[in-house]
Amino acid sequence: MKKLLLGAVITGVFLTGILNFTTQGKAEFGTGDFKVAENAFFG
Repeated sequence: MKKLLLGAVITGVFLTGILNFTTQGKAEFGTGDFKVAENAFFG
């Protein structure tokens, strides 16, 4: 069970890394949107 969970986590991190690498501009844009939303939420 733990091995399966660990595998899922590693896969998720790996996929996220690939997405960030291939769509770096979009990732930065998404991060900017998140910061704006965070600022709006937390004031």
